[in-house]
Amino acid sequence: MIALLLRYWRPLLAALALLAVLWAAYAWAYGRGYAAAEAHYEPILADIRTIAAEANARARAVEERARRDVERLTEEYRRRETEIESRAADAERALSERLRLAAAAARRCDVPADPAAAGGNDGTAAGRARSDRDHRLDKLARRAVELGRRYADDALRLRMCQQYARSVSTADTS
Repeated sequence: MIALLLRYWRPLLAALALLAVLWAAYAWAYGRGYAAAEAHYEPILADIRTIAAEANARARAVEERARRDVERLTEEYRRRETEIESRAADAERALSERLRLAAAAARRCDVPADPAAAGGNDGTAAGRARSDRDHRLDKLARRAVELGRRYADDALRLRMCQQYARSVSTADTS
């Protein structure tokens, strides 16, 4: 084996030198090609980064606008809810007063403002009938007030949905 190496050392050295030159040429060409590709794609990547930053800014603006809309609608909902509850309580009081006055006019006697204090049942059949009628009138009044509240709540929800839909559709077009 050593004899072969001693005999062919010149061609082996030439082959080794050729491999070294080829490796150096490949490394040099690879470096130049990588630098050229980097120089070519750098403006494209810069444009992509700019576009991504703009898109993120728009998304943050849309999210902020949506957050403000939700806060505004929540506050408006709370305000209207208290307004409707107040109006429902006023309507309930007015209806109770009207029913009390109607019952008083029908019996031609004073009826206390508090139905629980009236008693109404004196043990006779007429007293029981009056008590049953008062109970049915009270129940009817409570149902009417509750129905009025539900109608007002539904109307409020409808208006809020319509306003939100309008605000979303105008925000999308701008």
